[in-house]
Amino acid sequence: MAATGSSIHFIKKLVELMTPEELELINLDGYTAFRKIAGVGNVMISKLLFKKNPDLPNMWNQFGQLTLHHAAMLGQKHMVQYLLKITKERYTDKTI
Repeated sequence: MAATGSSIHFIKKLVELMTPEELELINLDGYTAFRKIAGVGNVMISKLLFKKNPDLPNMWNQFGQLTLHHAAMLGQKHMVQYLLKITKERYTDKTI
């Protein structure tokens, strides 16, 4: 998902208008915006969302997966490297 300068500006403004709780909302498929962005490997936009709500990487989905797992399953190497830095350590070893 390539984002142009104008789309980054739009997304930045949109995130500014949202509350941290609104960024935790999930769509009908069970995805937050953060998880969807991680799935396509857009680290820049992920950083914008994380700055607004640092809890986003630590949210488990209905399948017991973190965003880190989602990005790894989709082969998003740079995103995985970023998520490893920001995901709280205590959340990386959940017993299901």
